[in-house]
Amino acid sequence: MGAEPGQGYERLVELIIGAKIAAALHVVVDRGLADALARGPQTAEALAPDVQIPSEMLQRFLRVLTQVGLFAEVTDGVFANTEVS
Repeated sequence: MGAEPGQGYERLVELIIGAKIAAALHVVVDRGLADALARGPQTAEALAPDVQIPSEMLQRFLRVLTQVGLFAEVTDGVFANTEVS
């Protein structure tokens, strides 16, 4: 008989997710991801040398950030800026 999560729990989850997104945004700015994608849609493999992040990690990172609207995956494995980025 577990208790249903309440508003306090939901707010805590929002704060944790917000902190993780803020940390991700720091990486985006620090590594110039949006600037690199300003040249046009690219794969993580093509971006990796420019932003100095291993391509496999970068692809997962970009896919997560597509979920919050920062980037878009225009075709499978090809990422682009959005209005947000």
